[in-house]
Amino acid sequence: MPPYSCNICMFSTKLKTDHKRHLQTKKHIRNLEENTLKTQKDPQKTQKDPQKTQKDPQKNTTLKKHNCDYCDESFSTFAHKRRHELHRCIENNDLNYKTLYRKAEKDKNELINYLLTSLVNKYSDTFD
Repeated sequence: MPPYSCNICMFSTKLKTDHKRHLQTKKHIRNLEENTLKTQKDPQKTQKDPQKTQKDPQKNTTLKKHNCDYCDESFSTFAHKRRHELHRCIENNDLNYKTLYRKAEKDKNELINYLLTSLVNKYSDTFD
C-alpha cells in the first residue's frame, strides 16, 4: 500500500503533494460530508413509511406576491410582472393602442410607397 492514502475516497499515492491536493478537492470534501452524515444517528426510511406524493405541500413554495394591474394574474417577481404588463397582458389597453399604432404606421408607409411608385411609373413615360 502506498504511503499516502485516503480511505474515504479510496485514493492512494506515493507523493505527499498529491495527497494534500486530493484533500482539497470537492470530491473528497463531498465524500467526507456524506461519510459524517452516515455516521450520525438519523432515522432511516423503511418500506412502511409513506412516500411523498404530488399532493403533499412542498417546503419551498414561492409566494406569488406581485399581481398584474390589469388582469390580476400573480407573479413571483416584479420583473416577471412588468414583462407581462408590457408585452403579454391582453387586458392592458396601452398594449392594444401600441399595436394599433404600429399597424397604422406600417399601413401609412405602405400607402406612401405605393403612391410614390405609381406616380413615378405614370410620369416616367413622359420624361423618357
